[in-house]
Amino acid sequence: MKRYMLTFTVFFMIMCFPCGIFGSYSARIWAIHGVSSPSLNVFTVTDDGVILHYNGTSWIQMPSTNANRLEDVFAISATDVYAVGSKGTLLHYDGTSWSKINSGTTKNLYCVWADSSNNVFIGGDHVLLHYDGTSWSVNTTDPTDLSVFDIWGTGPNNVYAVGQYCGFNDWDKKVLHYNGSAWSIEKIASGSCGYVYGMWGSSATDIYAVGYDTGGFIIHGNGSSWTTDKSGLGYAPAAVWGTAASDVYVFADYGYYYHYNGTSWSAIDTGINLTYTAAWGSSSSNIYAVGINTSLSSEIVHYDGQKWSKMSTPTPTTTTSSSTTTTTAASTTTTTSAPAGNTAPTAAFSVNPTVGDTSTSFILEPFASSDAEDPIAALTVRIDWETDGTW
Repeated sequence: MKRYMLTFTVFFMIMCFPCGIFGSYSARIWAIHGVSSPSLNVFTVTDDGVILHYNGTSWIQMPSTNANRLEDVFAISATDVYAVGSKGTLLHYDGTSWSKINSGTTKNLYCVWADSSNNVFIGGDHVLLHYDGTSWSVNTTDPTDLSVFDIWGTGPNNVYAVGQYCGFNDWDKKVLHYNGSAWSIEKIASGSCGYVYGMWGSSATDIYAVGYDTGGFIIHGNGSSWTTDKSGLGYAPAAVWGTAASDVYVFADYGYYYHYNGTSWSAIDTGINLTYTAAWGSSSSNIYAVGINTSLSSEIVHYDGQKWSKMSTPTPTTTTSSSTTTTTAASTTTTTSAPAGNTAPTAAFSVNPTVGDTSTSFILEPFASSDAEDPIAALTVRIDWETDGTW
């Protein structure tokens, strides 16, 4: 799954990072997924509604009439792929073309997972959807008081949904579990609330949930109980993927990921400074990851078992311009007028939580600025929530 960011204008002179880095893509790529049999097919989606496809040789933009922001993509097979996004957007690819499906909701959809064509789950802004091969059903009642960021399972009777779940006087980390008939809430750790951004497992008794509160955390489940493997991590985990119980990858920021070899965790620098948002692979020597660089562009990178490298992506064309807002956990850059002789600057911040309203307390952590006079930690922010000139 994805780690969302917002970009705000800061009010002193800074220099912007140059765009056009090899392999960079101007829109934000939040998700990546694929299949390796009978041939390699990898898909990504962007916040301007574009869908990219990798056929093992090159990335191409797929024809689509969609203009809404896309958040996640999941490939059941090369001819059975789902993509979800803002305003209830639900798309399906049959191997020939993409088509729109009526999702039954206008809520923002953030994630999709399936174990077969007859068992598809979608999560979003306080909503869960399920497809049984015949029809879609929408669950907007408790316990879905949760913005669902990721879904993972082992089958139709064992599915987990993770995201942000915090109530008044209730700061425990929780996940939702589906047993085939109903959803229930499971506590996975005490205190600090936190946001669980990603989940993956090698089996029903080997499950990982990753995210961030006051520091990064990795929580492990054995099917009956949960324990915290790592907490207070300096790099903030956003996605988890693996090939086996002894080969697990947790992707974070500043170009780092954590790897578990079955015995211990180690932090590894990919050498490419990205805030990683998603990853997928067909083996430990064929891993794809996406992330946002310091220019606020997205990159697709590949690991061949020896080293990480950037992949070349096409120049995008969009159906229409799609707008984003702060309250839907989007990426946006605001600009304001600057004093005479000065240029209106920009800087990038990660935001926790990633969704909210006027009563929500947001924590902003700057991660990109080339200001020569002040450190990143000195950046201050004014926010025009309604774009009406009121700060």
